[in-house]
Amino acid sequence: MKNLLTSFIAAALVAVAATIWSANLQAAGKHPEVVTNNDLKGANTVSFFKFTGTTLSGPINAPTGGKGIGGGFAGLNRIVLGASGTTVCGFVGDAGSDDIAVFKVVNKVITKVGNFKDAHGSGNAHGIGLAVTQNFLFAAYSSTKNIGVWEILSGCVAQRRREVPIREQ
Repeated sequence: MKNLLTSFIAAALVAVAATIWSANLQAAGKHPEVVTNNDLKGANTVSFFKFTGTTLSGPINAPTGGKGIGGGFAGLNRIVLGASGTTVCGFVGDAGSDDIAVFKVVNKVITKVGNFKDAHGSGNAHGIGLAVTQNFLFAAYSSTKNIGVWEILSGCVAQRRREVPIREQ
């Protein structure tokens, strides 16, 4: 029971941080798009929608190159936006393949950067919770109960910097 509670608290903290950051970005009006992690069991995809006034158009679907798990903790943010200079970066948790798919947006063109894997992290039980602050990406892995700290480099490349274990109490 303690393991589940500890994992839930860590996931909630990551979700709260990402939600606050995401709300601030939306309030600034910089991203009138909606992007979803479809978390399909098997080959995963993301969907891109666009607001024009009050109309939502789309979706345009793109493969992440990884695998989803088809479910997990509902409170986890499994997709977040960040930045590398003036380039918008999208980070998508692929819990079934234990990687993070990265996309970049330059001049309204979306390009896949790659899939980045933490050798010490696995989210295949309940997902990978994601949060971004400044030039760092935090990934909370639900199976291995650790948080991977990634630096967001030029061109939205993610480089793993360290691992923070979630201690059992």
